[in-house]
Amino acid sequence: EREVLLEEIQDLKMQLQCYIDPSLTSARKTCSLLKLTQPSPPVNAIPESLNESLEKALEQERLRWTEAETKWISLAEELRAELEASKVVMNKQKHELEIEKRCGEELKEAMQMAMQGHARMLEQYADLEERHMQLLARHRRIQEGIDD
Repeated sequence: EREVLLEEIQDLKMQLQCYIDPSLTSARKTCSLLKLTQPSPPVNAIPESLNESLEKALEQERLRWTEAETKWISLAEELRAELEASKVVMNKQKHELEIEKRCGEELKEAMQMAMQGHARMLEQYADLEERHMQLLARHRRIQEGIDD
């Protein structure tokens, strides 16, 4: 019985450490899973009568199974909560990605429109420069005609 109690004390210390240190959540799950999968210690009590002994053993086994079932249920609930939290984070990131894609497309469209506008301005500038040169040449010819 002493070995069983020492082992139980060690397990409780390990569980306490897992709950105190939040960075060990995966270790806590591993601890819980390992403890749940470990076989229960054998009953070492010497019974007064066989019938009482069987009843006590059955009751102890029932309590162990109930405790293990409770631990499995709580572990399943923790995993379900983590899964739900992960889904929420995934949906949020998916939404942000869609917004970024939309913004990227809008930015690309705005840049394309700006480049087209700039190209039109350059074409107009080239046309104006050409007209200016033509007017300047005509003005010189007129000036030369007046000077003659």
